[in-house]
Amino acid sequence: MGTSVRLGRILGIPFGLNYSWFIIFTLVTVSMASQFRVFHPFWSVTERWGVALGTSLLFFLSVVGHELAHSLVATKKGIPVKGITLFVFGGVAQISREATRPATELAIAIVGPLSSIIFGLLFWALFFLLRPVNEHLAAMAEVLFPINIALGVFNMVPGFPLDGGRVLRAAIWGISHNYRVATRIATLLGHAIAIALIIAGVIIAVVFDNFLQGMWLSLIGWFLNTAAIGTHRQHRLREGLRQFVARDIMSLDYPSVTPEDSLRELADNKSLLLGRRIFMVTQDGKIVGIATLEGIKGVPRRKWEVTQVKHIMLPLGTLQAVEVWEEAFRVLEILDEGKTTHVVVIQNGNVIGLISKENIVHFVRTREELRL
Repeated sequence: MGTSVRLGRILGIPFGLNYSWFIIFTLVTVSMASQFRVFHPFWSVTERWGVALGTSLLFFLSVVGHELAHSLVATKKGIPVKGITLFVFGGVAQISREATRPATELAIAIVGPLSSIIFGLLFWALFFLLRPVNEHLAAMAEVLFPINIALGVFNMVPGFPLDGGRVLRAAIWGISHNYRVATRIATLLGHAIAIALIIAGVIIAVVFDNFLQGMWLSLIGWFLNTAAIGTHRQHRLREGLRQFVARDIMSLDYPSVTPEDSLRELADNKSLLLGRRIFMVTQDGKIVGIATLEGIKGVPRRKWEVTQVKHIMLPLGTLQAVEVWEEAFRVLEILDEGKTTHVVVIQNGNVIGLISKENIVHFVRTREELRL
């Protein structure tokens, strides 16, 4: 999620807020304040809004806890996590690659809803403990109990991209030993559930004259449907690579420059203007690194004439390397981990090609268009 602000790390996992999160945080806080006005009419405005603000913060901390549970289990299973981000529809743990075993998928998926239910039960217990002591804290716990339970239950709905969809896929995968069939079923159910939510939202808005609630339900359905489509496309991309190796998908025809060339020469290069975003940097006939369009853009234009390629190039030693016979599927996983944007292909210790995410997508789409 590009429009995000990074806040730091939680147990070593990057954590950030998408700017859209402030919208839902405001809506939840206003909703809480309205609810407290009804159930606690004798509270002052300061009390009402203060408790509403605290309740919203604790709720989203619970969401972070839900995503952190996914992340910690994934990390323990050897799957890297890029980070946790809160956004307008909740939170997401950016797990870099899919599980390779049904049991691993099940463990990662189910721990999130379970953590939400545990949070709900803890708030339920806190309500009874705090009620004789502090009315405001008790009111917060009273609201957070059902919200967390509902969050856990909703996430167990059996359709992608919800956790329940991943639990379902793990179960079907484990029984049938067919990852492809399991993914297709979970994705189709995700589509059906998303469409049902959109229709329900329209009915609530039109028939029951509750526009805000209906619109929100439809937006959730739209988001789930979009995510399900994205999951399906990613699955097709991965499936399209299973029979190929790095040699099949690497590119060989990158233009070459020297470390002493200026960025002005690079920017004026015809290859760059024709859409090539990467250059091989060579010295004495050997590849020593790569230079990218992003590297050029990172230098002020007025300094292009006096800045050499060697100052922006990514040295060969800093790039992820794979052998020529590495599975293409594994190369995609490396790129999805987010630690590198390009992978160099080596044979007998020599660089013979380069692979980017764009290479892979173009390769698979071309094969699909030609029905190969």
